[in-house]
Amino acid sequence: LTNKGGALLRSIQLREYKIKKPKRWNGKWHVLMFDIPEGRKRTRAQLRVTLREMGFLRLTDSVWIYPYQCEELMALIKADLKIGKDVLYLVVDKLEGDEYFRRQFGLIH
Repeated sequence: LTNKGGALLRSIQLREYKIKKPKRWNGKWHVLMFDIPEGRKRTRAQLRVTLREMGFLRLTDSVWIYPYQCEELMALIKADLKIGKDVLYLVVDKLEGDEYFRRQFGLIH
């Protein structure tokens, strides 16, 4: 596969990707942090749009959270946008003041 073909394949996979949601939340938050240089402003904006479309919620402009495992999605995004070194994926056990986010994700009523 050529570089161009690989990029096209990753782009298609990303558009069709569905995050698997387990029946029960394990209480862990999946956090994506990024610091994309100003020279790649379009890439940064594209990442934010993609995260929003996938259902992530914004903590800050460059920190987004999701309640379910999404490491595979992050790998696709990093490869598609060529931002691997600018992105950090974390799994955290506790998020201070997370009641708002749990409510937004439908984890509490």
